[in-house]
Amino acid sequence: MSKQTNLMRAIVVSCTLAGSSIAQAVLPDNGWYWNANESGRGFNIEIQNNVLFMAGFIYDAQSKPIWVVTGGPMSSDHTYSGQVIQTTSGQCLGCQYQQPTGTNFGTATINFTGPSTATITINGFVFQTERQQFGHDFTNNATPLLGEWAIVEGESADPAYYGERITLTHTETISGSLSAVGTRTGEPDTLVVGSRTPGGWSILLDYTDGYFSRYDFTFAAFDRIEGLAYYYEGGGSPGVGVPFLAQRIKTGAAAAGQNAPGTGQ
Repeated sequence: MSKQTNLMRAIVVSCTLAGSSIAQAVLPDNGWYWNANESGRGFNIEIQNNVLFMAGFIYDAQSKPIWVVTGGPMSSDHTYSGQVIQTTSGQCLGCQYQQPTGTNFGTATINFTGPSTATITINGFVFQTERQQFGHDFTNNATPLLGEWAIVEGESADPAYYGERITLTHTETISGSLSAVGTRTGEPDTLVVGSRTPGGWSILLDYTDGYFSRYDFTFAAFDRIEGLAYYYEGGGSPGVGVPFLAQRIKTGAAAAGQNAPGTGQ
């Protein structure tokens, strides 16, 4: 029986995701927001510090495409309201530069209902949106995990933190389940396997000394995961989990050696 198979069985047997939801403030994801049932219009949202900017590609009453923009300080970690400007008379492609003009279009409010979902209201018209995902298929059991992850375990109530880095480079079918497979970054003998579980996702790291780290989590954003981490001896009980969060610092394509975005040495 392969080491990968043993890891996958350990995930299936031990992973319950009990209490893996960590109370948190909303940290909205930057990106394109849309409604998959209303393709053809969308909103680009970016937040820097507490300042939000949104540009909307929508249509007027004559079905002509228009751009509307709004921006300014947010009123909370998940809400924004402000004036909307429609831009007109800008530079045409290849023409001499001409500064566009802006006219008042109305008002907008944005309520982030989660890290990657938002209710956008413009002049009373309501759009239920989510960040558009096109780089990973989140219905797949393994590919959303591919890449390199920088992990921090611990919480501010007991400020003793531990860091880890893992790299998942490819997928394999193990015990009938499609899994993401890789190693601890820079340590090829330490195997890592991850996959979807009944309650979310799980990654198991097999240290060479007979101990394991297991991460049970959900995706808080496209490149961010949060949940509980466990460290335990093989065959023993995982015990109490420690809150952790992780950021994807290298894309799956870069982790596999392709020319693609990624950072970290």
